[in-house]
Amino acid sequence: MKWDVICFDLDNTLYNHEFAFKRAILDCLHTKIAQWQKDDQINDPIDFEHWFATFKYYCDSLWPLLEKKQIDRKTYRRIRYLKTMKKYNLPCREEEADDFHRQYYEHVHRFCEPDVGMRPLLSWLSQSAVKIGILTNGPTDTQWKKIQHLGLTEFIPEDHILISSEVNLEKPDKRFFHLFERKLGLKNERKLFVGDSWEQDVLGALGADWEAVYLNTRHKELSTNANVVMELQSLTELYVWLQANGI
Repeated sequence: MKWDVICFDLDNTLYNHEFAFKRAILDCLHTKIAQWQKDDQINDPIDFEHWFATFKYYCDSLWPLLEKKQIDRKTYRRIRYLKTMKKYNLPCREEEADDFHRQYYEHVHRFCEPDVGMRPLLSWLSQSAVKIGILTNGPTDTQWKKIQHLGLTEFIPEDHILISSEVNLEKPDKRFFHLFERKLGLKNERKLFVGDSWEQDVLGALGADWEAVYLNTRHKELSTNANVVMELQSLTELYVWLQANGI
């Protein structure tokens, strides 16, 4: 085998996070709008698609500040919510922003649908001699709910899964990858990481002396160069490529 260990990111790698994110956010908004209308706090109709487009704009525009650690995650979530609500003249308080996101994180797993290539790929890998795992950033409870909802433990042992909030480390920190190595007792095995984030997944893996496949699911232009094994667009492509070249 070319690799002894193949690990995956979770969000936007094993399922379409953008799709689940939109559905879950709008579900939370519908709930909040219904309550406000019941309490006569608002009367005008809301264009949910326009609202989400604005919300997503602030998500994306504020993201670099979060990546550079100029704001923390709680502040990031509050700002994107408050700016959007203010634009639509809707009630906006920090407490409501926190409650909105609490509801989102409690329910987002219900909207996660596995990528069409996930089960065939993981079923095939789980029947081989290669060890497979997941390294994901995110809240512990939320990520475990996604993992269970997607049926990932059918193919990947729970002790082969590492979630950032459980260990106070996250990608791209190489210590996160090295902690996984110690967890599985890895030494000189050849390790491959598959993920959709260039900064967190690819550069993180390479910095930890792993090899990396960039799963460019959102067809992004690369801003930097790095020695990745392969750039692909889907798990189905990865499955075909691994069968031909990897194992």
